[in-house]
Amino acid sequence: MKTTQERLALLDLDGTLYPGTLGVRLLQELMDRGVSGPDALQAIRSAPADFQAGHEDFFTRASCFYDLLGKVLQGTTFVQVEQAASAVWEREHARLFPFVRPLVTALREADYQLVLVSGSPVEVVRLVAQELGIPLHHAARSESRHGRYTGRVLHRTAMPGGKRQVLSTLNADARFDLGASFALGDAPSDVELFEQVGLAVAFEPKPTLALLARERPWRVVDRHDILDVVLPLLTDAPRSVSSDTSPA
Repeated sequence: MKTTQERLALLDLDGTLYPGTLGVRLLQELMDRGVSGPDALQAIRSAPADFQAGHEDFFTRASCFYDLLGKVLQGTTFVQVEQAASAVWEREHARLFPFVRPLVTALREADYQLVLVSGSPVEVVRLVAQELGIPLHHAARSESRHGRYTGRVLHRTAMPGGKRQVLSTLNADARFDLGASFALGDAPSDVELFEQVGLAVAFEPKPTLALLARERPWRVVDRHDILDVVLPLLTDAPRSVSSDTSPA
């Protein structure tokens, strides 16, 4: 029996579609609203400088972010976090790069299954996916009990192994043809996606990813040339393929 495999388009959010980190904006919003305890508030006040420090390792900053996320969320309610996420996205949505919507439209028209992948909390990432009409999203998730967060971050998507697990979950039933799939990202964590898809594009990559891209067949683009580079690649890319799964 022949089955048709679809193609994925895996889109990183922070630093790629959006010039910043929405998760940091959410932490700051929660701090401003005073919904977290004093220990969490004191810890987060120094966080933005830590995240922006160029000398720090990407994964060190990501680990710091998730530790802070747990502290800030501990004891807060779903409603408090969702209200803060809505406020952040209402304020920040206009800052998406201008290329984002044309790129999403082109990918959809080329029959890619769109997936938004982010290390930021799912509470704000799902709002981005909804606005862009992206049907699937994978992001950081935190544990909760009885409507309140426990402070434990369960899925640290931006840490080593995080995005590999996302891809494994998406393709658990071998539904997708990874060799014909597309990934766009800017950070070392995106290497886990780039290594498994046929078309990988590094967007204004951070130094570690930029070095790897020079050694691999990965395109490098910026906010000005991305559509000129990527749209022709989508036209030339192979469409969905059929695989013969008939028993021998």
